[in-house]
Amino acid sequence: MKIRYVFFISITLVFIGQVKSQNQFKPTVESLQEYKTPEWFRDAKFGIWNVWGPYSVPAVGEWYARNMYIMESENTWQVQGPYHRKVWGHQSKMGYKDFIPMWKAEKFDPNKLMEQYKKAGAKYYTSIATFHDNYDLFDSKHTRWNSVKTGPKKDMVKAFQEAAHAQGLRYGATTHLARSLNWWTVNKGTPEEPYDGVDPTYYDLYHPPYDPKNPKHKQIADDWGTMWNKRIKDLIDNYELDLLYFDGGIPFGKKGYDVVSHFYNNNLKRHNGNENGVMCIKGWPTEGGKEYAEVALMDYERKKSGELKVNAWQTDDHMGCWGYNQFAEYRPTNYIVDKLIDIVSKNGNLLLCLPLKADGTHPEAIDTFLVEMGQWMDINGEAIYGTRPWKIYGEGPKRKEANNHGDMANEEMMDENDIRFTTKGDQFFAFQLGWPQNETMVIKALGKKAEYNSKTIKKVTMVGTGKLLDFNQNDDQLIIKLPTQHHCEHAFAVSITFN
Repeated sequence: MKIRYVFFISITLVFIGQVKSQNQFKPTVESLQEYKTPEWFRDAKFGIWNVWGPYSVPAVGEWYARNMYIMESENTWQVQGPYHRKVWGHQSKMGYKDFIPMWKAEKFDPNKLMEQYKKAGAKYYTSIATFHDNYDLFDSKHTRWNSVKTGPKKDMVKAFQEAAHAQGLRYGATTHLARSLNWWTVNKGTPEEPYDGVDPTYYDLYHPPYDPKNPKHKQIADDWGTMWNKRIKDLIDNYELDLLYFDGGIPFGKKGYDVVSHFYNNNLKRHNGNENGVMCIKGWPTEGGKEYAEVALMDYERKKSGELKVNAWQTDDHMGCWGYNQFAEYRPTNYIVDKLIDIVSKNGNLLLCLPLKADGTHPEAIDTFLVEMGQWMDINGEAIYGTRPWKIYGEGPKRKEANNHGDMANEEMMDENDIRFTTKGDQFFAFQLGWPQNETMVIKALGKKAEYNSKTIKKVTMVGTGKLLDFNQNDDQLIIKLPTQHHCEHAFAVSITFN
C-alpha cells in the first residue's frame, strides 16, 4: 500500500506540474518577465510577411484608409484627401467602407506565395490579421467587418496558416488594431463638411465620435480596450500562432497583459508545455516609473540595433512600401542582403514585408527579388541559419543608423568596407558586404594578438563552394586571398576553422 500511495502521489505531482507549466504566465509584468525567446526563432533569422487589406484597392499604401480623409496637414505625406476626391469622389459619398466590397482577391493563391517565400529563404511567415482600419482578416466573432463576411469572403488568416504549415514554415500574425480608435477620428469630417464616418450605421467600423482630450469619452476608450482584448484573444484561440505582433507596446494595461499571457499559455498547451511562442512588441511596459524589460521580444520598425545585443530581437522592414502602393520604388536585393547580415551579426532577425496587390499577387519587382534572394540564400545560408553572434558583430566604418522608422533616408548603406561575423558551434563565419577590388579580405579582429582573439587559424574555405583559400595570419590581422571569379552576387562569406 505504501508503494502504491507513493506512486500515486508522484503521478499526481507530475500532472500538477504539467498543468502549472502550461498555465504559468499570469497577466502581470512580473510574470511575463519569465518569458524566454524560443530557439526556433533564434535559428530562423529570416521571415516574410504581407500587409494586405481593402486599402490595397486604391493602391496608394495602407495609411490611405486614414489619409483619404485628410485635406491639409503639416505632415504632407498624410494629405491624400485631394487625391481621393480627384480619383474616387467626395468622402461623404465614397468612403473607406466602399473599398471593402471592391477587394476581391481574385488571384489569391496562398500555396504559391508560400512556395515563393520558402524558396527565397524564409523560415517563418506572418500575415496581417487586423490593421488600424478596424477590419479583421479572419473569421471574427466580434465584428461583422471581416474578410469572411465581406470583401473576398475568405478567411485569410486560415488560408495563410495552412499554406505556411504545408511548406514547413512557422506561422504568426501581426495586429495593428489597438490604436484604431485614435487613428481614425478623421473619418467624421467637420460639421460644415461631414464625411461618411458620421453615419451611426457604420460606427462599428469607423468608431463613434471620440476625442481623447474629452473626459466624457473615457468610457469609449475603456470599451475599445475591452473589444480589442476580445478580438485578439479570439484570434489566439482559433488559429495556430507561433508569433504574435503588436504594432507598439503592450496596450491597455492589464487588458494587454491578459492578452500576452493568454498567448503564451495557449502556445504552451499546443506545444505540450514547450515554449514556442514569440510575442513581438516595440517598447517595454512601465509601472510606477519602473521599466519591465524582456517580457517579450523587442521589435524595431524599419530601424535596427547599432550594437550587438545579448537578447534576441527583430527588425521589421519593407522594400519600398508596407501595403501596396502603385507609386512605390523598391530597394535592390543587395540592400536586403546587407541588412539581413548586419542584423544577424547583432543577434537579431529580419521580418521583411512584401506588398500584395488587391488581387493577391505581387508587383513584378517583388517576384524578381524573391528569386534573387533565394539564389543568394542557397549559397550563403549556412552562415545565416542557426548561427549566434561572436564577441563583436564585425568591423568597418561606423555607419549612421536610422533613429526611427521615418528616418530611413538618412540611413547609411554598407559596402565592401564592412565585415560581419556569425558563429555556429566551432564554426566561425565572416561576411564581406561586397567584393573588394583587390580580391583580398582583411580581418583585423582575427590577428594573433587581436583584442578578441588568441587562436591561430587552421584553414579558410569559401561558403557555398567549399574552396580552400590561401591566407596569412599575422599578429595584427588575417589576410585572405579571394578567387578572381565570384560565385555569388552581393555579399559573400568565408568559413574559418581555428586550431
